[in-house]
Amino acid sequence: MTDRSDSIQPIQTGHGRASANDADHATTTLATGNFQQPHSAPERHTVSGADLRFANPTPLALMGFVISTFTFAMVLMEWGGASSLTGVLGIFFFTGPVLMGLATIFEWIRGEFMQASALLEFIMMICGLFTVFWSSWGLIFTPSVGIAATYSLSGNVLEGSLSKPYNATLAIYALVWGFAILTFFVFTLGANAVLAAVFFLLWTGAFCISGTYWCLSLSKISTAQTLKTASGALFFAAAALG
Repeated sequence: MTDRSDSIQPIQTGHGRASANDADHATTTLATGNFQQPHSAPERHTVSGADLRFANPTPLALMGFVISTFTFAMVLMEWGGASSLTGVLGIFFFTGPVLMGLATIFEWIRGEFMQASALLEFIMMICGLFTVFWSSWGLIFTPSVGIAATYSLSGNVLEGSLSKPYNATLAIYALVWGFAILTFFVFTLGANAVLAAVFFLLWTGAFCISGTYWCLSLSKISTAQTLKTASGALFFAAAALG
């Protein structure tokens, strides 16, 4: 009787241990199951982490755009007797391109670490577009570069700036920019009314700038002056909406 009891005892003890282990395992599984994250959790955590690490660069780009466009527009309208862009070349090389160029890079970084959305990609394209716009436009009017002088046989800047080939070339360049901005206007239709209005104003303003240089190439000074003032007003309205 004693032998039987001894032989049963290890079985009972082993069963007790198994039951305790099963209970612990069940408790652990239940606790883990209750708080287990879905499969998309790591991606969601990455998005949250990116939001915490990187600030939104869009206001930086907006600031560069508004300051540069306001200044450009007021010079075109000749407020206070302003008639030359030479005195405000800083907007073409620093205020506009630097701020919007940095925003382009930071928008790309956010798109890499976050779930890239169409909005982020579109904002990055806009920032990149206006970065090269301001830089290239400023290069044309930089006196030390002397682009206008190359259109004069004597190397005279004034003579070159009034020549037909010089103004016709600038008219084509502004026209191409107008068509580029027109595509952005089409993209924003039905998506954002304010953004669509901004691109509409910029598009028509670019075409007015192109018309200004076409008229100068044809020696229609009065019409060119009217179109230049109109383009300044359109750019001013676009900056105000921005």
